[in-house]
Amino acid sequence: RAVAGGMACLRDGPDGVTIVSPAAGAPSDSAALGRWCRENVQELRRLVYSKGGVLLRGWEVRSVRQVEALVFDEAGFAPMESYPPAFIRFNLRAKRLGVPPGGLTQDRLSRNAPDAQEGVMQNPHQEFGLGVFRPRLVCFFVEVAPAPGTGPTARVYLPDALERLSPELRGLLRTHGWWVRHAGATQPCLLSHPETGCESLQLYCFSRTLSAVAHQAYLEVRASERPDLPYVESIPYDGPLDFPITLVSPDGSRRFELPRKQALEFYRAIFSTTSLLFWQDSDILLFDNLLYGHMRFPGPPPRKLHAIFADEIDTRGWAPADAPECVRAGALARAPSSTELVLAQAGAGGRVWLLRVLECLPDCLFEPAGRLFWVDGGGYATKKRREEGVRGRRVMAADGAGGGGPPPPGPGR
Repeated sequence: RAVAGGMACLRDGPDGVTIVSPAAGAPSDSAALGRWCRENVQELRRLVYSKGGVLLRGWEVRSVRQVEALVFDEAGFAPMESYPPAFIRFNLRAKRLGVPPGGLTQDRLSRNAPDAQEGVMQNPHQEFGLGVFRPRLVCFFVEVAPAPGTGPTARVYLPDALERLSPELRGLLRTHGWWVRHAGATQPCLLSHPETGCESLQLYCFSRTLSAVAHQAYLEVRASERPDLPYVESIPYDGPLDFPITLVSPDGSRRFELPRKQALEFYRAIFSTTSLLFWQDSDILLFDNLLYGHMRFPGPPPRKLHAIFADEIDTRGWAPADAPECVRAGALARAPSSTELVLAQAGAGGRVWLLRVLECLPDCLFEPAGRLFWVDGGGYATKKRREEGVRGRRVMAADGAGGGGPPPPGPGR
C-alpha cells in the first residue's frame, strides 16, 4: 500500500490484515523494526485496533525477548497486571525440568502457546475471556513455524459473526446480560468498540459443555457452508470448567441457559466467518482482542509460538449505550483481576503459600511431583489423550476408513 519512511512496505493481506515487511534494500533486523515502530506508533496502534490487525513479516527477529521490547518499549503498549514472583519462578523451574503445567510456561511478560495437535482444534476464545479484565492487544510471535500449509491459527472477526445471527438472537443478546460465575459480575453480551463503533461478541469456550456444542456447530458449518475448513475430530477440553452460555434478565432478577438451538446458532456464526492464517518463521501478529476471537487449528509438529498481552481493560466499561440495567449494575460490582482469575483456575498451583513450599523441594522431588500433579493439566488434551487420538486415526486408516484421511464432511460425522 505504501512505503513508510523508506524502511517498511505496507500491503493488504488476507482477511484485511496489514502486512508490514522491510522495504527493498532496507535493513531487516530487529533494531530496524523497532525504529520503524517507534517512528510510526500512532499508525501502528490505529492498524492494530481496527479490522485485520498487523502482521510483521520478513524481519530478522529471533527471540521472544526482542518481541517483548518491541511491544512494550518501542510501540508503547502497556503491560498487564503482573503475576506474583513466586508464580513466575515456579513456571520457569517447571519448564527447565520438563514439567510445565499443561505444557504452558508463564514468564514475566509472555508465555508460550499450546503445542501442535493433529486432528483436534483449540476452543474458540478471546484471551482472558473468562473474566471482565482482559487485554486489548494480543501478540503472537512465531519462533518455529509449522510446515507450510499446516497448523494454521484461525481468527473470527466478531462484528461479522454478530451480523450472521438471526434478529431474534441479536435482540436477546442486546437486551440481556452475560454471566460466567467465575467473573463475579454481570457483563455486557455485546461490546462497543471505541475506535470503529462496531459491536462485538463475547467468546469463551473453555468448558466441557460448550466444547461439545461448538464441535457440533463446526461440523454443521463445514458440511453446509465451509468445505474449505479442515476436518476436526473434536474440540478437546478436560479442565475443571463446565458451564453453558448463561444470560441475565434485563432487571437482573434471574439467570437462564441459552437453549441449545440458539447456542448452536451462535457457534455456527463463529465458524462461518472464520479465516485461517498460515505462519512463517519470525511472524509477529498483533490484533485487537475485542474485535477477534481465535483458535489453533489441527496440525503436526513443529510449532513454537509465544503470546504477549497488553493494554488491559475492564470490559464492563465497553457496554453499548443502551445496555440493560443488569449490565449497568454489574459494572459496579467487585470482580477478580486478570491475574487473580488465572491463579484461581490454577487451583493449588495458584496458591502462593504452596508455590513457596514447592520452592523448597530439590529438583529430584520437584520433577516427579510435576509429572504426577500438573504437567498434563491446564485444560488442553493430555498426552495420553493425544496418543489415543493418534492411535485411533491409525486404526481408521488400517480399516480403510476414508483411505486413512479425514472422513468426508456431513451431518452424521
